[in-house]
Amino acid sequence: MDMYMIDRSWGLAAENLAYEYCLMNELALRRPGEKILYLWQNKDTVVIGRNQNPYKECNMSFLKENGIELARRMTGGGAVYHDLGNVNYSFLCRKEAYDREMIFTSVVEALDSLGVRCQVSGRNDILAEGLKISGNAFYQNRDVVLHHGTIMVHVDIGRMKACLTPSKAKLYSKGIRSVEGRVGNLADIRGGLDVDQVKRAFFSAFAQGRGTMRDEISIDEGLFRKMARKFSSEDWIYGNYPENYETVSGSFEWGNVVLGFSLKDDHIEQCYVESDSLYPDEVEVFEERMRGRGLETLLEGPEPGREEIGGGMRKKIFDDMLCLLRKHWIRR
Repeated sequence: MDMYMIDRSWGLAAENLAYEYCLMNELALRRPGEKILYLWQNKDTVVIGRNQNPYKECNMSFLKENGIELARRMTGGGAVYHDLGNVNYSFLCRKEAYDREMIFTSVVEALDSLGVRCQVSGRNDILAEGLKISGNAFYQNRDVVLHHGTIMVHVDIGRMKACLTPSKAKLYSKGIRSVEGRVGNLADIRGGLDVDQVKRAFFSAFAQGRGTMRDEISIDEGLFRKMARKFSSEDWIYGNYPENYETVSGSFEWGNVVLGFSLKDDHIEQCYVESDSLYPDEVEVFEERMRGRGLETLLEGPEPGREEIGGGMRKKIFDDMLCLLRKHWIRR
């Protein structure tokens, strides 16, 4: 079994995200058992989750005035700020080998070796001395699972808060805020820690008992260029979210959500879903199925074609959001 340990960063966040995607593609073509740990950094960037509205998650004027890149990743979760005081890690493996607890344990062990005591909290956070120092998100494409997260080493927290605090004048309706709770840097907890020390600790913790270590892997260069164009395109980054539309919001065990919609002749002409859910595919299924749907069919009972939805988390998310819409229209 080969374990690839890659430390590489590109000039733009879109390129780092494209490379991450290409690593997933490469792993799907290789023999089962191979794994990848990819460490990378972005310079002055806000990265939003796949189902998030940039107009509500970011102070757009601050980003533009300060030359801060805006990017959208393919995983769910909330908006995060990256600078060179932050380390991003991506762990990739086949679905049958994915062990969420093992990955979190390795991260905690890496930080413990640096003298920082940590624990996993909630859906996807890692805390140290009550401060959030890491957020994580997950994604599956074909047979490969991606688990990636941030590690705040010495991030400019003041700049981060300026980026992620939206201008209230731009908020037309209630939304979901990504800047919540207390965040902190490893360097504030244990003085003197730097990015290189954290990277070495990660490589050491993830290497334990995982076979032959390699630091080079080939990718499809054509696919890399294609995905870099996609991740840097305005269509991908800004999506179809308008700044103003009718909304209803809710909070569930799988995440926060804002449903935005416009109506025409008692039908949903457009539907937009904003969410920090860690299940972006399931959220988008709902968004797609609501477009063009008549209000009468939504209010009367079971959804036509319900058997196509399936069970599990997709059914749970679908039921919760459908209930949210029904309650909204009953109150109107």
